Amino acid sequence: MGDLANRVNVDEAHFKLLPAPLDRSVAHDRETDPDIANIEKVYDFCHKWVFGHKPKDRLPANKGILLSLIREANVSIKLYLLTNMLAWEDTHHTLPFRARALTGPSAVHLVKTWAKAANERFGVFNTTSLDLMAESKIEDQDFEVRLRNSEVTAGSWITGYKMTSSGNLAHKLYTVKELDLDPHWLAIEPTYIEMILHPWVNGTISRNVDETTRRHRYNAVQIHGQLKREKRRAILMFLTREKIMPLAIRRVLEQRGYVPNDFKVENGSFTNPIKFWAQLGVAMQQIELQALMQNLPSFFTGTPFLPSAYV
Repeated sequence: MGDLANRVNVDEAHFKLLPAPLDRSVAHDRETDPDIANIEKVYDFCHKWVFGHKPKDRLPANKGILLSLIREANVSIKLYLLTNMLAWEDTHHTLPFRARALTGPSAVHLVKTWAKAANERFGVFNTTSLDLMAESKIEDQDFEVRLRNSEVTAGSWITGYKMTSSGNLAHKLYTVKELDLDPHWLAIEPTYIEMILHPWVNGTISRNVDETTRRHRYNAVQIHGQLKREKRRAILMFLTREKIMPLAIRRVLEQRGYVPNDFKVENGSFTNPIKFWAQLGVAMQQIELQALMQNLPSFFTGTPFLPSAYV
């Protein structure tokens, strides 16, 4: 996947997915948590996930103190907000949550306590373990989790497809996996927008589909429309997809018995995840074919391939 010089492990690939109009409209540092530039929108989302409605107040104009406390807690912005909100809901059932609680004297200690408990019980502090501790269902609503799971689904299918097949990859992906891909992911994936969403809205493809597919496409269309109207939300969605790519890549590799340093990529920016997954699938195919030729376990013999056994 690229020349020998100037290459990095595949999970260190850099993605630049913001469409040009959005990219020009906002100043942001891609090397930091994308939630920083969109923290007000993240606050809105988290409040709605926990309390069922958007907040009536806003974060303070000077967010320096809040960001310093989040760094002190050593967690992501989203986990810091969610932990404080879930703890408030547990202890202040009838009182509305206010943004000032996020900079209160116990806010950091509370997050550190929950994080320590989650790590001790579950080995990790994320939305999954937070849900288990708080008996909540935040992860079901978290579009970052939905984007990550859908990226893994798409990447796994595409790499497997490229191992054995050629042809119109995107069309086959949506024929087989459309309902397994979250509407949030579909609403920002250019191939789906071009091949399914726009033709569906314009009536240039048949609408003679089952009710489940109809509802799924309706949801994707709704989200796509919302993102066109809400620039900040759209920016956050695209940056979040960039953010989850390394983990998605590692998970797809794990499914096939690989580790990230089995593949190297050029140290540049990838703008097309579908094409990226296809290239990774071809690289996997080449390794598996070489293993087959050396009578080593291979995908093509139906036996597990162990990269460490291949020289």
